[in-house]
Amino acid sequence: MKTRTLKELLLYNYRYWFGYSIVVGFIVYFLGWQIGSLQGGISQPELAAAARHTSVAEIVKLPIYPLHSLLQFLSFKLFDINLLTIRISGSLLGLFVAFTLYSLLKRWFGKPTALLSTAIFISADWFLSIARLGTGGIEFSFWLCLALLCFTKLLEHRTKWLLLYVFSLAGLLFAPFGIYAVITLIVSLFACRVFRERTQQAPLLIKVLSVGLLLTSVGLIIYTSIQNVEFIKNLLGIQNLPTVGEYVKNAFGNMSSVVAVLPNANPVISPTGIFFIRFFELIFILFGVIMFWRTRVNRLNLTVLVLSIVLVLASGLSAGSRGGGLVLIPAAIFMTAGIRHLVHRWQRTFPKNPYARVGAYVPMALLFISVVSLHYVSYFQLWPNQPTTQAAFSRDFMLAKTELNKADYAQKQCFVESTDQSFNRLLVAANTVCTPYFPQSTISQKLPEALLVKPGSPLISTRTKRVLTSDASTDNIRWIVLSNKAVN
Repeated sequence: MKTRTLKELLLYNYRYWFGYSIVVGFIVYFLGWQIGSLQGGISQPELAAAARHTSVAEIVKLPIYPLHSLLQFLSFKLFDINLLTIRISGSLLGLFVAFTLYSLLKRWFGKPTALLSTAIFISADWFLSIARLGTGGIEFSFWLCLALLCFTKLLEHRTKWLLLYVFSLAGLLFAPFGIYAVITLIVSLFACRVFRERTQQAPLLIKVLSVGLLLTSVGLIIYTSIQNVEFIKNLLGIQNLPTVGEYVKNAFGNMSSVVAVLPNANPVISPTGIFFIRFFELIFILFGVIMFWRTRVNRLNLTVLVLSIVLVLASGLSAGSRGGGLVLIPAAIFMTAGIRHLVHRWQRTFPKNPYARVGAYVPMALLFISVVSLHYVSYFQLWPNQPTTQAAFSRDFMLAKTELNKADYAQKQCFVESTDQSFNRLLVAANTVCTPYFPQSTISQKLPEALLVKPGSPLISTRTKRVLTSDASTDNIRWIVLSNKAVN
């Protein structure tokens, strides 16, 4: 029996299974842990998005983030409406992003670097704040990453990937700000001779189907825009045009979201009142940008650089998850390039002795643990415990739903005082024991068994009063329940 050296034992082919297990463990933990209880409530953007996805008619009326919309609609139908089903679709898309990103990075930078970078990306608070939010913003990153992967496949003479490439472009067209990425990718496809040749090598049927799919998508966008002008405004990101100062602030904040936590940022996706710089991401992203610029003769690298500039400029039109989510994939690519540059230089520093080279990975492992720990503390400890973050995530929906479910009223009808149409639509769509109604005016004589009112409303002395409180809110009394009889 042949004796293996230490180098052969440590560097055999199955060594990657350790990296795979870390990535899978990170996906399960960071994308799933406390997904329904970390913030405890629902943000207003999540509430508005979930309300649109309670019916197919509403999805068709405003078909933005179509994949997320369908996944959320199915989760509502299968498992009712709650915090978990509102956010599970985003986490599932985050899993798709992680898998697609690893496939892309593996082809560009090699398997070891891709595994390391993907693990860091999955644990990053700037990724989790978008992926675990039930607004669908992570879908943009999925289609963009898939488009770049298909772009790479085309360069490898795999011309059948042209159809999937066009399909990913069609998905981007239905994501806010996706049209800017599509224009950049199409211009790059036809502006470079190598890209054009790869496209022309595709079978005629593939080209016909690709052109037909793209034209159909554009036609659907034009038709829907005529029916609903808000649709095209959403796609272009111009619902509320910012001032020049707001535009610069949004662009700077969105670009900085991957390398710093800024005070007074959007509480829905980042902590407030705290400032710190993630030097790991900053240094390696800068290394990656320099590497891509120095090798810009590679047209694919030049395409990524131009695409990144376009997305940063487009992100200035919006703050929050939509604007911040535009730069996730470019940042991950540049960070991976920087890590690859460091690993290459680090390995050249040591002799070919396998013991020395294995020992050289010890400080890199410590650096990896430190970065992941910082990501964990930032997202799971700092962010949810900020007062502004707690105020941005309202507990009202779950408080009202719990009350309507545990109430045992004879007529099975309860009035809820609320003027928020998204809140009302979502509460009606949820499965509750007592059917909610929303009167325009509060008249005690015409009320059924119970009434849920906001604090500050005139109380009715003839009814039994109870309060619904939220411990995590600065205002503990969230609702006052009035009923003809005491409710256990």
